[in-house]
Parts: sequence; C-alpha cells; structure tokens
Amino acid sequence: MELQHADVIVIGAGTVGSMALWQLSKREGLTVVGIEQYGRVHPHGSYAGESRVFRTAVHEGGTYVGMIQRSRELWRELERESGRDIYAEVGCLSIAPEGFPDLETAIGTVRQFDIPHRLLSTEDLRAQYPQHRIADGDVALLDEHGGGLRPEVAVMSALDLAEANGAELHFNTPVLELEERGNGVVVRTTQGAWLARTVVVASGSWSTRLSPELNDLLRLQVLGLTWFMPRHPEQFVPERFPAFLRDAGPIHFRRRLRHRPAQRGGRRQHARRRRAHGDERWYAPVQHARAHLADRRIGGRVSQDPPVRRLRVPGIRFGDGGERGLASRLRRERHHRRRGDLL
Repeated sequence: MELQHADVIVIGAGTVGSMALWQLSKREGLTVVGIEQYGRVHPHGSYAGESRVFRTAVHEGGTYVGMIQRSRELWRELERESGRDIYAEVGCLSIAPEGFPDLETAIGTVRQFDIPHRLLSTEDLRAQYPQHRIADGDVALLDEHGGGLRPEVAVMSALDLAEANGAELHFNTPVLELEERGNGVVVRTTQGAWLARTVVVASGSWSTRLSPELNDLLRLQVLGLTWFMPRHPEQFVPERFPAFLRDAGPIHFRRRLRHRPAQRGGRRQHARRRRAHGDERWYAPVQHARAHLADRRIGGRVSQDPPVRRLRVPGIRFGDGGERGLASRLRRERHHRRRGDLL
C-alpha cells in the first residue's frame, strides 16, 4: 500500500482533536491531516450534550488556573474567527454546604489568583437566586468569568476553520494501526495509510482501541444526562440565572445554557445496565433524578412531566481494570438526538 505523507496527523476530531487541528492549521508550511472514525460532529464523543460548564474557579486547586485563563482567551478567539456564539460568560455558581471541601478549595484558588468572584451567604442566595431551593447553611461562590460552552458548535467551528486554513480532514475513517519507524509514524486506516513526522492521538473515550495497554489505566463509563423543562422558563434565562454546579447525593446538577432553558441532571457515579434485544444498553434512572430535582434542590420549579431529552455519553474515568468490551458495545448503540438547532 502506497503511503501518503503529512507533517502532522491528528487522530480524532472531537474536543481535543478539533482544537489541535485548528491551531496547527495556522502554522505556515505545515501539512496537517485530521482522521476521525465517525462523521463531522457526532453523538459518540464525550463532548456530546449541547452544553458544558466553564469555570475559572476550579475545585481542583491552582494547578490548572494558567491553562484555564488561556483557554478563556482561545474561546473568544474561536468565536471571533468563526462568527458563532460559543461561550456565554454568564457566571457560574458553585453551591454547597458551608465548609464543603471542594468549595473551600475553589475559594482559596480565586483568592490566590485574584479571579473575579463573589461569595454569597445563605440569605444572599435565597434573595438573589430564588429559583434554587436553598437549605440552611448552603453558601455559594459565583465565578464571574464562568459560564457555559456549546461543545458541538465549538468542535464544528474549529474543524471548519482548520479546513479553511488548508488542513485535510477525513471522516468515517477508523484507524487500524500505528507503527513507529525511524522516519516517523505510519497510520493505517480503512481508507489508506499515511506516514507523518508527528502524530497527535486525541481519540478520547476510544483511546484503548489504539492502545490496549491503557485498559489498566482508563475506565470507560457512560454518563446519563437528562433535561427537565422549568415551569417558568423566564426565570431561567441567562440574564437572571447563571450556570451552576451542585451535588445532591448521586445526582450532579448543572444548568443548561440554551435559548429554551432546561435543567440537566446526570448520574455522577454509576449508570445501570440491562439487556434489551440481545444487546447491553445503558440508561440513567430518570425517575430518581426527577425525585432529587423535585424534593431536594429545585422543588416546585421543574415540571414533573417526562424529561424533554435524554442522552447517554461515553466518558473516561481513571482507575484500574475497566470495562474492556464497553467501547465496542457503545459503538453499536443508537443515540437519538435532534441536530437542527446546533448552529
């Protein structure tokens, strides 16, 4: 098989791969190729789900602050170059009982790095954000540089710009093998083979396919996401209601940033598994999520009708062992999503 040649090949055109392609395509004299096993912006990646929270007041401490501040600049740059709305800087609330370790870490981070923020007492929260059910002792940190991202729009925009800058993109092209040689790396795919001086592997949730040794380090886990429609949507528009992070037992709540507001709940730890039509399918216990919404945190504000949307998203957790066969099962699973309002 005749080898095609490139300076850099990026494997995977999702969250990381699309941004790598966008940035690499700006370098003069560099031949850049992107290879993606699925189509252009698909529901099989960890970025699927219409929205992601963006925070500068992170719970992990100061290690990532420099990168986060730089990423905020790059989100604005991507918006300017693409002409699309990607990052809504409406603020992000972290709500927790006073003294909660993650919240204390985030407060220490914003003070250490002088990140714009506000601290809200229980009374402040009840007065300013009545949409939440605030328990006695709940406090919050408002990250003024936080907000929400539109991940599918971001990925699409980065790919469009990379292509416009001259990058060569190949979709529906699974990579079969990587072979290191003295003069570069051979990338064999279902559509041919390339020789590149440098290869960037950005395959995310599917990395164990190319590197089975990662099975001992990474565990693929399905995260069930569910959206619920508020009873009074006008109370949840971005001007009145920032993005938020909040834990309630096994449920992790986030505010979805869209023109039609809805609340998103997801299983934080485990999804359940059942057999259907001979295949193992994963689902989130929606009734459990609705009960937590109604009884513990946003009671009376969210409709008890069935959720407006459900989605199963593959994600990576670090740990030993793992579900070695889960990746192939997930690939067969059909994800039903509306795509007409993404751009």
